[in-house]
Amino acid sequence: NIETFRGNSSQFEVEPIFSLASAKEDQVVSDEDLRLSARLDRIFRLYQNCPALFYEGRELSYGELSILERAFCRQLIAAGVEANDRVAIYLPNTPEFVVAFLAVLRAGGVVVPVNPLLKNNEIEHILQDSSASYMVASEQLLDELENGKAL
Repeated sequence: NIETFRGNSSQFEVEPIFSLASAKEDQVVSDEDLRLSARLDRIFRLYQNCPALFYEGRELSYGELSILERAFCRQLIAAGVEANDRVAIYLPNTPEFVVAFLAVLRAGGVVVPVNPLLKNNEIEHILQDSSASYMVASEQLLDELENGKAL
């Protein structure tokens, strides 16, 4: 059961978008209904003008988030990301993390979140253990990791 929020920022109403439990016996549930990208597209379309993220005084709507994640998804695919590839996301809690997370999922990849507060040896363990083939990182964090300056 996927739940989304509808309304203005001061009052939210929870409404299920799709639920297998509520489907009638004779109702056919298509593979399209179950695909994550189809669900995301529906949410982005329904709430395109509603705020999706608030960050440092900035507001990002679902429509804007959709444009950014689709653009980044195309870049991931162009870089060679394929279904089931593990993609490490080494970013702080920012809108860029959300965009990368959604783009990896849309590309069919598996998200491997990497906390920027971890030490180098912990990061290396996560990357090796997950068999991540790709990494999304800010230049600053990547430089710190490459120079051994991560915590």
